Amino acid sequence: MIGGTTDNKALAGLRVLDLTQSLGYASKLFADLGADVTMVEPPGGIEARREGPFLGDRRDDNASLHFQYLSAGKKSVVLDLSEEHDRALLRGMLRNADIVLDDRLQSARKADGIAYEQVSELNPDIVWCSVTPFGQSGPRAQDAGDDMVAMAAGGMAWLTGYADRGPLVVEGELAVYSSAQYAAVMSMIAYLGREAVGGGQFIDVSMQEIVALGTETAPQFLTLKGIERRRLGEDERQAGIGIYPCKDGYVLLYAADSGLGTGWSDVVAWLRESGVPDAASLSEPEWFDNAFKAKSENKAKFRVIFTAFAATRGKQELFEQGQARHIAIAPINDSREVFNDAHLNACGFFTRIGEIDGTELRGPGAPYHLSQTPWAAGLRAPRLGEQTEAIRMALADEAMA
Repeated sequence: MIGGTTDNKALAGLRVLDLTQSLGYASKLFADLGADVTMVEPPGGIEARREGPFLGDRRDDNASLHFQYLSAGKKSVVLDLSEEHDRALLRGMLRNADIVLDDRLQSARKADGIAYEQVSELNPDIVWCSVTPFGQSGPRAQDAGDDMVAMAAGGMAWLTGYADRGPLVVEGELAVYSSAQYAAVMSMIAYLGREAVGGGQFIDVSMQEIVALGTETAPQFLTLKGIERRRLGEDERQAGIGIYPCKDGYVLLYAADSGLGTGWSDVVAWLRESGVPDAASLSEPEWFDNAFKAKSENKAKFRVIFTAFAATRGKQELFEQGQARHIAIAPINDSREVFNDAHLNACGFFTRIGEIDGTELRGPGAPYHLSQTPWAAGLRAPRLGEQTEAIRMALADEAMA
């Protein structure tokens, strides 16, 4: 058990300081697993406190539902780092911390005397993870950025949207949340590996680089083949890759011979064995060339052939037969179909029991719950500066001891 605590939560005893403004999801992951997480907030609170939606349209420090979600189970300390007294208090907190989550450049922290290099002299085992738009070094390290900048600079916006329109950044702050996940995972790895490397370490996370990783093979296509991947929207990439109608809905098919796969060959064999008209023509050599399959007329031809085949079969039948042939094909289901899925129900994946106003509900009209991951209300988010005085006193007592 981390820290030698008797608490039964996985990370109980782990001490995390969150110095970030909008990357609270990283420390939320720690708090949810029982770590002791303290947010160090500036006077007026972090930006997340002012992000909607708000409870009852209130506009106070504690009404943001966004903040409540990210901050449940954490502590809040308000420090003005322009004041030496508060910087000294933070140094005292850093002396006892295991992990620090930050979103500032080390050059800025060094001016305040709290950079990793300085703090590690006081606490050699500390793990400091910094998430910035472009990392700590390089030509753009000093540039400001946010989720939209990271999505654009990382290339994801270029690949998202419709072919006849400009780049698109979807809602949800995917770059921020992805970077927060990387920060949490890498911080935990560094913490667990302290003995192996002889102490803590500094982790430099670039949001732009995290987004670039999410573009999968787009950079390699450009570097190795000179091919610039573009956004396709709802259009099929090529024949055999797309969404196709069937007897009772739609299926997603991915039939390609990339790597060692034989997806295209297997689909064509399936169609030919089923006696589908014109299926034999798909075995011609040109159909094994991706550029040929990407032409609009050839995508249209395959769609006609495959749709004629799929029109007489349900999506579950296509899924099962495709799996038996090692073909990547999957049904596209709505929520009702997922909840009524025979396999999931046989596994007891969902339970159809709920409660509203103290009345237990059963039967077809009752809410669904995941059977293996029961939900329970946790701790609330802290009020602004709720633990400031308690931590000040604890550090004062420690200094006097």
